[in-house]
Amino acid sequence: MDRYAKLINERATLKRELEDHKQLIDAQHKKLKLESSGSGGSSASSQPSSSSAGAAFPLGSRKPRIGAVTNVSALLNASAALKQRAPSSTPVSSGRQTFSTAAGSSTIASAGAKGFKRVAHVPKVEVLARPVIASEFGGKVPQNIRQRYLNSFIDEALKFAECPSDAFKIALSEEKVCYKRASSRAVYLSLAVNTTKRLRAGTVSDQAKELIDGVDLPAVVPGPASQPSHPVNPNHRVQSHFTTLSGGGQKGSWSIEKPAKTDVQAQFNSLKGAKLYQFVQKYLITPEQLMENGYPHVHPDVKGKAICKIDSRMKISPSPTERYCSRCSALYLVDKWGFPKTIVNCAYHWGRANKRRVATGLETRYGCCQGDLQSEGCCLASTHVSDNINPDNFTGFVRTLPREPATPGDHGIYALDCEMCYTTAGNELTRVTVIDHNNTVVYETFVQPENQILDYNTRFSGISEEQLEDVTTTLRDVQAALLTRFSSNTILVGHSLESDFRALKLIHHCVIDTSVMFPHKMGPPYKRALRNLASDYLKKIIQNDVSGHDSAEDAITCMELLHWKIKEDLKTSPL
Repeated sequence: MDRYAKLINERATLKRELEDHKQLIDAQHKKLKLESSGSGGSSASSQPSSSSAGAAFPLGSRKPRIGAVTNVSALLNASAALKQRAPSSTPVSSGRQTFSTAAGSSTIASAGAKGFKRVAHVPKVEVLARPVIASEFGGKVPQNIRQRYLNSFIDEALKFAECPSDAFKIALSEEKVCYKRASSRAVYLSLAVNTTKRLRAGTVSDQAKELIDGVDLPAVVPGPASQPSHPVNPNHRVQSHFTTLSGGGQKGSWSIEKPAKTDVQAQFNSLKGAKLYQFVQKYLITPEQLMENGYPHVHPDVKGKAICKIDSRMKISPSPTERYCSRCSALYLVDKWGFPKTIVNCAYHWGRANKRRVATGLETRYGCCQGDLQSEGCCLASTHVSDNINPDNFTGFVRTLPREPATPGDHGIYALDCEMCYTTAGNELTRVTVIDHNNTVVYETFVQPENQILDYNTRFSGISEEQLEDVTTTLRDVQAALLTRFSSNTILVGHSLESDFRALKLIHHCVIDTSVMFPHKMGPPYKRALRNLASDYLKKIIQNDVSGHDSAEDAITCMELLHWKIKEDLKTSPL
């Protein structure tokens, strides 16, 4: 506003000067007319008059024109600024001239001497040092993992925070919330991945907002804006090789010979066909593990019937007309077709009941609403549904048969995943997906259940009524397609494949189960969820869509977990 007022004043001053000059010219012009029209004037007296007129008006008696001067205010300001500047007596080494002003020093661009080296200017700014997680003895999560996710939180918070200090406070609060809620390293990783996704959307949790005011940041330190930082520890100290050899730094053994680095990716790419098939043989689950995890086996007496070990946590239907609800565990009656005799709403928790450590010990809460075991269900369904677990229902099974492969030694490696829905007979197949070891879908189809559907279970299956509207494929069609593609020696990869085999009514014993390959820390019968394995080892988020699970996504994740395991083993045991 001051600069604008100054320009207005300068314009008014120039306008007044032009008006005064115009009035002076008009007065002299009138005087000249009066002298030329006078009758008693002599030639001697007219001589000076002419000379004076010629001196005032170079063009004779015509009125002179005054040209407009553009950008007058800028010229006046530049002139004043140049008068205030004083050139420095000492030349700069880069061939530039530096002038001192009230605001500081500024550099004027100029051509340097031949051969001089240009030096880029590094701006000096005040930078906030990134916070560092303090290491603690016996912590639930290692310090380097916490620091890595804290840096990730900071990077996402900087995109929407008003200033870096606010971003640091948000990131520290979110990390503290994750660490307090986590009962183990795996739970922390799952929470951290979900927090990163939420911050990417610009949302801060309510628990973090309560902690923001109490967060203390490190002091402001001057430094270049483009100074690189360590990916995990911003205060990492760089030490040269010469310092290490001279005795500085940590004590330990060292060698001047650089060990040969194993190219894991190249070795992994070389595993193809029969070579890959032989390499993954060590990951197959044993016959004892097949029986322990409830995989179907051939019944010794009845053809087409299977026997399975039932998990002790599952409730077996007491009679053909009585079933336990798979959601609320209530016992209800069904008619001879499997429909509930009474229409009663089912209130249930869709999340699992998980134990976590608190100040008073261990407590169990549902993952959907954080309610305790005595809380009422947070979801309401129109009817009860059941898996109808009964050993007498394991009929109609088929088994894979031995067959010579097209390529000697390569029987094939595939990943498989199924989606099911609740029917009057129990849990039935609605979708199946098969992919090869290159994560390419080789077979995928929707399946029409044989019995009436009671609930599509869309939250978990991702199947809707519209998707099955025109489907005519049956379970027998799927069994025929799989038996044509698989042999008894084909390796099938999946997560808890015993439930998929029961839905497919398939007996197959050449299996790589990711729930066994990556066991739970508490041991059987506990198993880690596939989404937790994906976030922990693959650093990816799956099963996070409100429309339900995707069988293709789950099958690809299982195959990627197998690839990760192969690469980790190649690091320690190269080919």
